[in-house]
Amino acid sequence: MDKIRIGILGVGRFGRLHLHVLQQLPNCEVVAISDLNEDLLQQVSEKYGIPHTYRNPEEMMKSDLDVIDIVSDESTHGTFAIQALEHGKHVFIEKPIATTVRDAERIYQLSRERGKQVMVGNISRFAQPYYMMKKSIEAGALGEIGHIRAKRDFSRDWFQSFGKRVHPVYESGIHDLDLILWFADSACQEVYAVERSLSGNRYPDLFTATLTFANGIVATLESAWLVPRKGPRNLT
Repeated sequence: MDKIRIGILGVGRFGRLHLHVLQQLPNCEVVAISDLNEDLLQQVSEKYGIPHTYRNPEEMMKSDLDVIDIVSDESTHGTFAIQALEHGKHVFIEKPIATTVRDAERIYQLSRERGKQVMVGNISRFAQPYYMMKKSIEAGALGEIGHIRAKRDFSRDWFQSFGKRVHPVYESGIHDLDLILWFADSACQEVYAVERSLSGNRYPDLFTATLTFANGIVATLESAWLVPRKGPRNLT
């Protein structure tokens, strides 16, 4: 089998994590990287032996690649995924898939039209505890599911890195939403949500949502970024 030729868009901390993992996979070859920071591009290229670097993401998409791995800022995900599909590339994209419904629907449409795969990095489904919960639900070991509750409490220090950049629904809540949809295995019919801002950042520090599904399941999702420094994380 020929190696899958991959280009990584965005080589910040998470982009370099993707690169490190991909270089350990026998059937993958990262041959190109793209980033606006030229100094960072050169550093990463030299450290990991990447032959091709691009300041212009679309130029990389036009090159001889099979997959574009999008690890840029959340607000750019939709635009870059659409461009990659238009250039005939498969797409792996860090969550969220997009920050607008319009972009998400266009990605879905292009994926079907072009026959290209799109996978979002919702990693929680692959964690053993959540996988075993899903299997138990499918086997009926937990009986009929009436309510699903998800809660995330994180340090306020971490919030400083994205509180001015992206809504926490897209940063952390997206994992819980994905798990809830997976566990419920039904169409969501109604959502009620509230949020509150205490830190003065552009986006709120906390939100709570209630979701109802066609099969009768009710889910609640809570997320807050107010735990004091060095306080424990609380994920349930």
